[in-house]
Amino acid sequence: MECSALAAAQLARLDASQQELLEALRLARLDRQQLAEAEPLLAALPAYTRKLEQLRARIDAVSARTASMRLRSAELAAERLPK
Repeated sequence: MECSALAAAQLARLDASQQELLEALRLARLDRQQLAEAEPLLAALPAYTRKLEQLRARIDAVSARTASMRLRSAELAAERLPK
């Protein structure tokens, strides 16, 4: 009786280990699939980064021009004030 109980316990542990391995394999397949889906996005990332840097430079240039125009506008308004 003890022998069959021991065998049953070992079978239960083996079954649990097999289930863990199957789950690990399933997750590994998902990881490979997700990586395959992400690779084109990762490849495009440098181009998007360059584009964002270009846009940021344009925004900075427009902001600088706007600040310059506001300053000039304030100077002109100050010149028109009665002295």
